[in-house]
Amino acid sequence: MNACHETSYGTAAISWRLTDDGPTAEVTVPSACTGTVQLPECEPLTIGPGTHTVDTAEARRRAA
Repeated sequence: MNACHETSYGTAAISWRLTDDGPTAEVTVPSACTGTVQLPECEPLTIGPGTHTVDTAEARRRAA
């Protein structure tokens, strides 16, 4: 599944897929912006500009 939106700062986008460990998201945050990623059963993560891949295991590690 994926979605994108053109903002005045650039493209904001997300795509995700299910793996054996749970959801994995690839998120693109425009320049000069921050984003919040929250996967099921995980604490929210704040991410900066650029493209990031966040999986369930990583989200749990970063929140700990």
